[in-house]
Amino acid sequence: MRASRLADDLKVEAVGLQLLDITRTWFRNEPALAGEGHTWAEFKLLFKEKFFSPTDKIDLVRQFQDLQQGSLSVEEYAAEFGHLSRYAEYMVRDPKIRTSRFREGLTWDIKILIPSFYETYTQIYAEARKVERE
Repeated sequence: MRASRLADDLKVEAVGLQLLDITRTWFRNEPALAGEGHTWAEFKLLFKEKFFSPTDKIDLVRQFQDLQQGSLSVEEYAAEFGHLSRYAEYMVRDPKIRTSRFREGLTWDIKILIPSFYETYTQIYAEARKVERE
């Protein structure tokens, strides 16, 4: 297929269909998934082993470690934090560490207005959104 001849939206759709086919084929042919009774955790592990190289995993963990709000809205930052934290679960397993990491990544002008006695992710996220709106 000559992708350069397709409009961008059609390129995206074509690649999406190819990926669906690749993953569907893998899913149907993966011996470790044969039979019934597999857990979601088992599936995720097998999927990540197949489609994410060790270098990809390291890059995603590094992106999480380096994540800062910057020009993102609080909501966008929280979404990216949630997305990348899945690849660094060992770093956010403890709720206090997760909350601390989230707070550290907020912009300074928002972070300084969040009371230090707020200890949960939910409290800090809600207050950060409130501060951002004001």
